[in-house]
Amino acid sequence: MAGRQIHDDRRSRLEKERSLVRGQFQCQVCGEPLSIDPEDEKTFLSKTEHDEVFGMQLVTYRVAHVTGDERHINAIIADHEGYFRGHRDSYSEKILREDQPRINHFWTIFREIPTLSESQLVKLAFITDRRERWVLEVVNPGSVKMRDLAFMAVDCVEEAEKFCDSVPSPLISNMADRELVIWSRDSRLLCVEAKSSKAVALMDRFATLLQNSQQYSHFPSKHMIILAMRVIEKNPSFLFTPDLVFHF
Repeated sequence: MAGRQIHDDRRSRLEKERSLVRGQFQCQVCGEPLSIDPEDEKTFLSKTEHDEVFGMQLVTYRVAHVTGDERHINAIIADHEGYFRGHRDSYSEKILREDQPRINHFWTIFREIPTLSESQLVKLAFITDRRERWVLEVVNPGSVKMRDLAFMAVDCVEEAEKFCDSVPSPLISNMADRELVIWSRDSRLLCVEAKSSKAVALMDRFATLLQNSQQYSHFPSKHMIILAMRVIEKNPSFLFTPDLVFHF
């Protein structure tokens, strides 16, 4: 009986402690206490549900808060009830005042993973997210400032949205002496400078995968995208699935 009482008391204490931190965590950039409410979409930027891990349903929330002239963005992992389980990534970005000129404030993800310097299909290729302001370089000959090009591509799509009910996808635009082919869906863009019309058709398959990628992860897997690029160069008929290329 005594052992059972101790067990019940410990369980009650743990449940009480757990109830005090539901949805609460600290900003990984500045340490400020933050919180989310899984039932209130206004408390987070985005939400991505993942497959069960060890019987636990995990969810990634992307949360932002403003301090001074910066916005801090945290990607956190929580269980299905909203209890914080850990940070996935975090970063800060400067907030522009209305009287400030627009500047390039994109950031490059997965710098530690080598980018292809050449491809049989394209002269350059990258994926960018205009809401979260990141760039993933896929093919870069080394002379291209991808963050600047991503800024221009996003600007091109946003300008098109002002005049079109539906932006063409792909959208073809000449910028920085390059003919850039842009596929867009929601906030995410796939941009390439193709070597041929056949290459455009093949890259269109990547765009189809891109349209489904956000249900798998905030960030596509650079390793798998580069591998897919090499495979499709050798075997254009090879079929990839979104969970293979974009799961991370």
